[in-house]
Amino acid sequence: MVSFRKYLFLFDIDGTLISPGGVSRGLLAKAVTEKTGEKVHLGYNDVAGYTDRSIVRNALLKMNQTITADLLDRILQYYFSLMKSEFMVSKDPF
Repeated sequence: MVSFRKYLFLFDIDGTLISPGGVSRGLLAKAVTEKTGEKVHLGYNDVAGYTDRSIVRNALLKMNQTITADLLDRILQYYFSLMKSEFMVSKDPF
């Protein structure tokens, strides 16, 4: 019998898995705040080593928000639009 190993490759496009900078963390907090109406603070430990979806899910859990696929998608879509506009003008690390 031949056994196969499964591998998972993560591409850290915005750097939050390896070195989460303040810009991406702030933009993600802004997206969560805008879409929930409740202010959230994301510290280094809230984002380091997590994917964007996991960060948002954990933030919503801490806020006692009902987590739905639609809410996650709306937050992440808004976050991506913020990233797109900020990436070209920001001089700070993401």
